[in-house]
Amino acid sequence: MYCTKCGKQIDYDSPICKECVDEMAVAAAPAETVEPEVEQSVTEQTELQPGESAEVAPADFIVEPTPRPIVQPMVGGVNLRMRGFGKALTSTILGFIGYFFSVFSMAMLATEEYDVVIAGGVFFVMSLPLAIIPFVFGLKSIGMFKSSPSWVPKPIATLVLGIIGLFFSALSLFFLSMAAIILLGFMAGV
Repeated sequence: MYCTKCGKQIDYDSPICKECVDEMAVAAAPAETVEPEVEQSVTEQTELQPGESAEVAPADFIVEPTPRPIVQPMVGGVNLRMRGFGKALTSTILGFIGYFFSVFSMAMLATEEYDVVIAGGVFFVMSLPLAIIPFVFGLKSIGMFKSSPSWVPKPIATLVLGIIGLFFSALSLFFLSMAAIILLGFMAGV
């Protein structure tokens, strides 16, 4: 049997080896808070004369515990919850930009003016990679979420941004297909 976390071969019937269990216990151990010792000085006075006041010990002050740092699951310096985030973010940004480029190209191609149609053709050519690259990156981001093992935290941000990028990319491809039909009709009419 092999450890599901580190892959080391183990002889006993457990999904995780003892070393990985110890590492997880250390990571999950609560941080110890140490309260500072407060010295109180009390002056004993047996009799108070008129106009004198008794010394009062300083009140206990509130010691707030130090905040525990949030421990992120890291393997080899990589945060496991952020795997594939770069591609997903790229997919979202490029998909959003490609969506606007494809809408502009379709609107420009729908006019009857020759110069505007030429500009629309340029926008059409620029929109193609801005629709295809986010589509591929969005699919890879969703695949990254699906392929993560059960013991690894799921990269939810990667999934969400991958879906958004895939959505904008699909819209871009739809408008580009409409623009291509308009462009072919214009070329046939010239």
